[in-house]
Amino acid sequence: MIVYAGKIIGFVLGLGFFAALLYGTKYLRNREIRPIPGLIAIEEAVGRAVEMGRPVHDCPGGGGLTDYTAQQTIAAIAIIGYVAKLCAEKGAQYRVSINVAHTLPAVEEIIRTNYRKAGKIEQYSPDIVRFLPDQVSLFSYDMGMFEREKIAANILVGAYFWEAIVLAEYGGSVGALQIGGTARQSQLPAFVASCDYLIIGDEMFAAAAKVSEDRAQIGSIAGQDICRAILVGLMVIGLIAALAGTKVIADFLKI
Repeated sequence: MIVYAGKIIGFVLGLGFFAALLYGTKYLRNREIRPIPGLIAIEEAVGRAVEMGRPVHDCPGGGGLTDYTAQQTIAAIAIIGYVAKLCAEKGAQYRVSINVAHTLPAVEEIIRTNYRKAGKIEQYSPDIVRFLPDQVSLFSYDMGMFEREKIAANILVGAYFWEAIVLAEYGGSVGALQIGGTARQSQLPAFVASCDYLIIGDEMFAAAAKVSEDRAQIGSIAGQDICRAILVGLMVIGLIAALAGTKVIADFLKI
């Protein structure tokens, strides 16, 4: 009976989370997302690049749009659009390097769109984006470009694999202000060790929603916050119950 009760409770919780997401999407669309230090630092990084007369480099990582990293890549592309707009408005040189072919059209289009929004479409050039066919080519190009142009800022937000440590370490070696962000836990230590600012895990999706001003995304994030609050509440109740000598909560949540 306990097993069946656990399944029923799990089903009810699932419905509750779904309802929370729907509620957030419909009624919390105008909620303000808290300030994200890593996102705020992007404007500082672009301003620094303008003052120094050096480029801003951006890379969305090695993730794509057709696999489990798609959500992170979409968030990274939204942030690229935000950086492109800042660079256009402030007159900063912009460099973007990618090594996943099917993301190239999306990246080029969002950069072009944001240069147009900034009223600086004449500053847009296809040469802003460099496509490199694999990781080794990406490393070789970026390391050479970092050294030649002495980039002032290095923005590494997206689904990162072992390119994280290479790009972050070499960006640091030329004195760039670095902002790193990923939801891949295995690569966060590389950014912690090498970057000045971090956008950690879910902050990346919140940052993307904030810069894109997509109210549906903002509402969805608010709904996810409600789900997290419910889970934390259940954990606290379960802990208190366990300390009191009863495992009734844990038993009923078994599926």
